[in-house]
Amino acid sequence: MTIYDWQPIETAPPDEGILVFSRKWGAIIAEFSSEFDQWLPRMQCPASLTGEEQDLTHWMPLPQSPEEAPQPAIVSQPQIVAH
Repeated sequence: MTIYDWQPIETAPPDEGILVFSRKWGAIIAEFSSEFDQWLPRMQCPASLTGEEQDLTHWMPLPQSPEEAPQPAIVSQPQIVAH
C-alpha cells in the first residue's frame, strides 16, 4: 500500500483537507472538523456532509501541488505573404 492508495474512512485524519470518496458525490476534497464534529467539503456544493457520513467510504491524502513549470518559449511562425 502506498500513501496514495484509498484507505478506510475510519482512519482519516481530522482537521486536514483530504480526498474522500462518497457514494453520492464521488471523489471530493473534504475534512473532518473536530471543532464541529462533522465532515465539511472544500467546495460549497454540497454545503455539508452531515447526514451523509455513511456514504463516505475511503480517503487518501491530497498530492503535493505541482511546482511552477517554466513557461515554454514562444516560437514565432513564419508569415505567409499572398502575392
